[in-house]
Amino acid sequence: MHMSGAVDRTTLPITDRIREGTSADADLMDSVDRRIRGAAHGPDHHLLLESLRLIIVDRSTGSGYAYLTQNGPALLAATNRRTATDLLWEALAATPPGAGLRLGRITAANQWAIEVGLAAGLALNQSGYLGVRRLKPPAPYLPHQTLL
Repeated sequence: MHMSGAVDRTTLPITDRIREGTSADADLMDSVDRRIRGAAHGPDHHLLLESLRLIIVDRSTGSGYAYLTQNGPALLAATNRRTATDLLWEALAATPPGAGLRLGRITAANQWAIEVGLAAGLALNQSGYLGVRRLKPPAPYLPHQTLL
């Protein structure tokens, strides 16, 4: 599934304890990756950091990260739904007002993302599929278009 449209900025909540990420956060991100998707992204993080903004949550209740583009998150991973929800709201807030947003590669296991998108005024659609080769779809996780 994917969601698209312009974010209704009146729905944006205040998110806290989200900070800008750097290459020094690679171990934290790899730890989240291993827990959520069964393997670390490793060198993919260095590649993504060259062209995308990184935001990080590292709390005692949960950790996660998201790489952001002008049109929404390119990749989002978190250890729990609450942390993922906070990261997604921050990613939506970072889009320019009135910009067309596309939130893609949402699986049924990531209902939290659909809830946030609908609350933000985005439309839900379906197209294509996400192949995971007999694996359980990662959650809470929104994969990069080329780096599952």
